Amino acid sequence: MLQALMLPLVTCLLLLPATATAQESQSDPYQRKVIIQLNKINPTADQLGEFQKRLKAYYQKRNKATRRVSSGGDLAVTVRRELRKVKESSLEDMAGLLTENQMQHYEDLLDMANKQYLYHAGLL
Repeated sequence: MLQALMLPLVTCLLLLPATATAQESQSDPYQRKVIIQLNKINPTADQLGEFQKRLKAYYQKRNKATRRVSSGGDLAVTVRRELRKVKESSLEDMAGLLTENQMQHYEDLLDMANKQYLYHAGLL
């Protein structure tokens, strides 16, 4: 029961920074897909705190990688490469916490989150 109550809260807390306004959310084709993936992961009460911490670290690394590469070269190619690196790092970090089934959903979540990011950056 506690797990069922906490997941919507986790979803809201994690996605709040990614969605500035309701209007923006409606025009974001990836927002719903990201939420679906979060629901599929469904972290247990024991996993929840660490999951939030590690997912937040992923979003921070992803955003830093994009800022780091925006100073030259083919931006779209460079950003995609950096996002892949951050994704792989995040998968390694989360591997000890989540089950195999949860990991597949987590990888799908990262794919959707990266597409969402590229979409908002005008790189998709």
